[in-house]
Amino acid sequence: MNEAHAEISQLVASIPSILVGLDPSGCVCHWNEVAQKTLGMPAGETLGKRLERLPLPWDRELVQGKIQECLRTESQIKLEELPYQRRDCRPGILG
Repeated sequence: MNEAHAEISQLVASIPSILVGLDPSGCVCHWNEVAQKTLGMPAGETLGKRLERLPLPWDRELVQGKIQECLRTESQIKLEELPYQRRDCRPGILG
């Protein structure tokens, strides 16, 4: 089991895009390095916390709507063209 967990951790770390995983209760269970760098929040501040309660610089309604769609369709959802505020306070686009 530890070997499988290590492999998943390596895979998540190697993805060149933001990857945020949620457990069935909506708590963050995966937060990769790209998410940390882009959104300015270390994994330690996000893991185990409900995504909607994190102070993330993006359109919360759009993100929550996509999460609900993911749950309803039981499929992965890719967000494209998601506006957010960059760490330098300038507007940016994720996706």
